[in-house]
Amino acid sequence: MIRTAWVWIARTIFIVFAVVLLAATLSEAWSSMKFTVFRQADKVAHFWSMYIFTSVSLLAFPEVRSGCLFLGAIAIAALIEAAQLFGPRTADVLDLAASIAGIVAVALVYFSPKLRSKAKREEN
Repeated sequence: MIRTAWVWIARTIFIVFAVVLLAATLSEAWSSMKFTVFRQADKVAHFWSMYIFTSVSLLAFPEVRSGCLFLGAIAIAALIEAAQLFGPRTADVLDLAASIAGIVAVALVYFSPKLRSKAKREEN
C-alpha cells in the first residue's frame, strides 16, 4: 500500500515535470532568458533537468524495464531538441549531449550497485 502511494506520487511529479519541461522547450520567455552565471550554464540546466526527469521516471514506473526507461529518456531529449526547430528557440547538439550526460549519470548511479554485487557473486 505504501509503495503504491509512492509510485503515484512519483508519477504525479513525473507528469508535472514533463509538462514544465515541454513548456520550457517551446517557451519564448525561456529562450530569451540569459544565463549570466557562466557561459555554458544552460548545459548545466540540460544535464540536471534530464537527470531529475530520468530519476523520477525510474521511481514512477517500477514495472518498466530500466533499459527501456533510459532509451526513452534519450529519445525524449532528442525530441525536445527537435521540437526547438519549430519554435522560437534553436536546437543545439551540445544541449542534447548535456541532456544525454544527465541520463547516463543516472544510469551509472542506478547500475553501479548491481554491477558491484554481480562481480562479488562471481568472485565467490
